[in-house]
Amino acid sequence: MREEELIEEGFQKIIVSIEESGDKTDYYFYNLNLNEDVVLTSSTNEDSAIKNWIVYLNNNNNIVIKNIEDVQTLIAIIKKCTKNN
Repeated sequence: MREEELIEEGFQKIIVSIEESGDKTDYYFYNLNLNEDVVLTSSTNEDSAIKNWIVYLNNNNNIVIKNIEDVQTLIAIIKKCTKNN
């Protein structure tokens, strides 16, 4: 998926500075808190290139979403099933 698609779905850009990470360069990723228990986090810009962004559910490297349609479906399901929505 593309970076623009994550932004369109409401993901927020998180910038990690050299000082925070101890790496050689700054990097960033995207995060979307669907509720207090469900967080979607993207791969970093260093890992993703232009069109190869992926999303992890609750930072679990075993649950990987590779296309925007699946991200949209998951967002819709979580929003529908969340109490007080």
